[in-house]
Parts: sequence; structure tokens; C-alpha cells
Amino acid sequence: QATAGTREAAAPPAARALAALAPNPLNPSARIRFELAAAEHVRLIVVDVAGREVAHLVDRALPAGAHEATWDGRMASGTRAASGVYLVVLEAGGARLSRRAVLLE
Repeated sequence: QATAGTREAAAPPAARALAALAPNPLNPSARIRFELAAAEHVRLIVVDVAGREVAHLVDRALPAGAHEATWDGRMASGTRAASGVYLVVLEAGGARLSRRAVLLE
């Protein structure tokens, strides 16, 4: 499934940011780092190329600062997602940011 944590930052960033996944392509998992300029409700999801939600990584209020989640290549059902291209989508404060993720088995 997914895990999310928080790292302390010296000062909140000036805007929301979604960093590139590491590693990418991922096998079997990747870290997803993102930053929030202010405390807000965050949805971090993985979608397939057709726009269908595959996994929910974060769906809660988070404080300003740097955060990190992990996608282990599993779908919400717990089964392994097929190899292919996915998008990691960060929704917060009315903004929607995305990064491409390639899953290799």
C-alpha cells in the first residue's frame, strides 16, 4: 500500500511543488516528495493513462512544509499494478500537479 510521512523544513516553500519520483522507472516502489506553502487538505493519487484512479496515497490535511509518500506499485485492491505509464497527481488548494511514473516489473 502507501505510506506518508512528514519531514521538517526550515521554512515553508513559497508554492506547492511535486518533485520527480525517485527512482523512475520504479520497481518495486518509488518515493514521492511534495511541498506545501500552507496547511491544506491534500489528495495524492495514482492514475492510469485513461485517468482511472489506481491508488490513493494521501487524503488528509497536512501542515505546510516538505512531505513524502511511497507508492509500492500496488493498486487500491492490493494487487500489483501492470507495467506501464501512470501519473502521480497532487491535488491541494484547488491546484492539480502531476508527474509521470513508469512501473516496470
